[in-house]
Amino acid sequence: MLSDVIVKKYSRGGEITAAVRAKTGKTAGIIGIVLNAVLFTSKLVAGILARSVSVIADAVNNLSDASSNVITCLGFKMASRPADREHPYGHGRYEYLAALFIAVLIIVLGAELLAESIRKIISPAPTVFSWVTVGVLAFSVVVKLWMCLFNRRLSRLINSNVLSAASTDSLCDVVATSVILAAAIISHYVNFDLDGPMGIAVALFILYSGFSAVKKTVDPLLGKAPDKEFSESVKKRILGYEGVKGTHDLMLHDYGAGRLFASVHVEMPAELGILKCHETIDKIERDFLISEGLHLVIHLDPLDSEMEEGKMRLWVETCVKSVDNRLTVHDLKVSVCGGKTKLIFDCAAPEDAEGKEELKKKIAEEISKRDPDCECEITIDKDYYCITD
Repeated sequence: MLSDVIVKKYSRGGEITAAVRAKTGKTAGIIGIVLNAVLFTSKLVAGILARSVSVIADAVNNLSDASSNVITCLGFKMASRPADREHPYGHGRYEYLAALFIAVLIIVLGAELLAESIRKIISPAPTVFSWVTVGVLAFSVVVKLWMCLFNRRLSRLINSNVLSAASTDSLCDVVATSVILAAAIISHYVNFDLDGPMGIAVALFILYSGFSAVKKTVDPLLGKAPDKEFSESVKKRILGYEGVKGTHDLMLHDYGAGRLFASVHVEMPAELGILKCHETIDKIERDFLISEGLHLVIHLDPLDSEMEEGKMRLWVETCVKSVDNRLTVHDLKVSVCGGKTKLIFDCAAPEDAEGKEELKKKIAEEISKRDPDCECEITIDKDYYCITD
């Protein structure tokens, strides 16, 4: 409920702008700083009194969480800065860098906890049981669970990787503190100190979560392929415009939430005329910008309708799909000279298809087998995610 109230307050029921995201992230960061500071203080005191390495490590973990919340605030503030001469696409990727920093911090803390737990097993020291410590740990579990749900909800509302990473971090804390709490109670009743072994188990879980978070935040920085579901929705929407016969070669560039740029090729009948085709393309680009916030640039591929009606393209596609049913054809051009037919076309191939040269060889052989008078000049598209008709 609080997450919904915060977003509605800053957006006033309207669009989620960069300013709204910055204010929301700052508020979430401040809440996190206050709660983590309270948890750090209470756990540190309880851990020192109980001489428990796992409780003290958990307290230090909360202190690092407070530092992460500071990074969250700074990340949102930097990401909200407008575009300038040096950064014409804006500063949205600062948010990804902030999320990456938090993920790396999770890994560092996991490694420290692992080392400390191993030392506790090698050189055991008795842990003093206290119901006060149990109460502090139980309180921490409840608070961290709330923070996990709070940040997860906010991350979905404003599409934020930073808050998603913060939610993952809080979930790790829930698991870690729950294990430490269980270990403290069990150790008290069975008269066997589980502080060290439980610390190792928690550390391994934290390390796994940290590496998963790193992958999730690094992908958009490295230029991850566009989401297949999103790509297919773009395809279907573009194909719905009058005169559009096919689309291919979609390339998406992510510069942070609300800063998406893309280019795509669109096939339209040549006889419609350049002005009519340009008018349709302008409308498509404008519609995507208004509804999706997507800066779309479209390249026009004119189609020769007579060639289409003569079933030449259908014949070529049949030959290509006999090699690999997942291949598709676009940008087909036909020229006849000296009794020979030259076919120039591109093929869109999935990433797990055969190598480019091998595919070209097989396709040319298949076409030549069906019509010896045909020669081919083939380009295989495998470098980018392609939307194909």
